Amino acid sequence: TEYSHMFSEFGIDAALMGHDHIYTRTYMINGMDIIDDESLYGKVGDDKYGSITDPAEGSVLYLTANSGSGSKFYEMTDKHLPFSACSNQENVPNLTKVDVTADSIQFTTYRCTAKNEIGDVVDFFAIHRTKGVGQ
Repeated sequence: TEYSHMFSEFGIDAALMGHDHIYTRTYMINGMDIIDDESLYGKVGDDKYGSITDPAEGSVLYLTANSGSGSKFYEMTDKHLPFSACSNQENVPNLTKVDVTADSIQFTTYRCTAKNEIGDVVDFFAIHRTKGVGQ
């Protein structure tokens, strides 16, 4: 809990984690407060929590990567995690691409096996900034 408060205090937009062998993307979180109000997010495809524009100060996205090599996967024992906007375990290696521009950060997670097509997306999320950009 100390880290989450520090990340919020220091203006961290996103914390990327690995070694959990299950893909999880949280809602935005401020300290320990989960920001799951659907009206604050933008819909991307079928995901009503697919993006956010100008999140409140102190809001942090946490993204935990799945196995990239496919050497180990963990079974999801709890399908409903109150902090999770997206959790996924298909026992398929994943790769997350992070695109950073002056006014956005985009996270696109892909399935990575020989039988998957290019662009086979597991999850997508974007943080957009309009306030203070270019200053």
